[in-house]
Amino acid sequence: MITARVVPPGFSATRWDAARRKVVRRAFREVPFYREQWAAAGRELPDVVPTPAERLADQAFRLCPLGRPYRPAHEPSLWTGDAAALRAAVRTAGVPARGVPVLEVRDAMLDRLSLGPGGPAYGVLLSAEADVLDEERRAALNARAVGLAVRAGRAVVVGPPDALDHAVAGLRSAAAATLRIGVLARTTPAEAFSAGGPVLLHDPVLGYYGARAGTCGVVHLLWRHHHARVVDGALQITDLRRRRPTLCGVVPAGSAGSAVAPCPEHGVPALVSGLVSVPAAAGSARPPSGRPA
Repeated sequence: MITARVVPPGFSATRWDAARRKVVRRAFREVPFYREQWAAAGRELPDVVPTPAERLADQAFRLCPLGRPYRPAHEPSLWTGDAAALRAAVRTAGVPARGVPVLEVRDAMLDRLSLGPGGPAYGVLLSAEADVLDEERRAALNARAVGLAVRAGRAVVVGPPDALDHAVAGLRSAAAATLRIGVLARTTPAEAFSAGGPVLLHDPVLGYYGARAGTCGVVHLLWRHHHARVVDGALQITDLRRRRPTLCGVVPAGSAGSAVAPCPEHGVPALVSGLVSVPAAAGSARPPSGRPA
């Protein structure tokens, strides 16, 4: 795996919680899906009703602000995923911010050249399930991603665990045998807890929301992008940045038994199995709002 030192930023639990409350207030004010929760309850609710992620997959029109409705004929799918979140996830996992192309295994092509300004180059490797005419057409569509890897001499491939071997084999057969390839499996929390190695937390609705940190081995949440809390045993994720779609109190798939705790080394929010306690760093009783070393 290609790694680089992650310099963890400062974190304030108070500001993090305040950011979530601000998103919730805006959701109740602007977004039909959440306004309808008040209507269903017959009163103003103090917080959103948690919703399993899979129930939101067909709610794109109701998850956008009234003033900026979703127009599928004029814009891409809302479930394409946020480039900034993927960039933060691979960076947390220890991939350098520049110089290493990120190749994502997807079922369809995506018109994205990089993961944001100054970020790594980005390309798509079509999965084995992608609907293509034949293998020649698949190779032609994958050519740009292969070219990125060849020119850099290395690449990181991101995708579902069961698709990574096929994608890496295809990349090696189309490129040079000496190509340095790292892999990042995108998984649910349950899968991340049961398997070691580098992983990115991913949900089809939420997108990327965490990663196992390359420096400490703990699954960090992308706290600048998402808020996470556990209420009545359910993990709830709120996207702090995107308004289209607005995602508040979303329960991701495979998150049962998860707990939110500070990383013992960095002090930032991490996701751990609720069956396993995370000890404090030696000689430290730092609370979640502490500044990481």
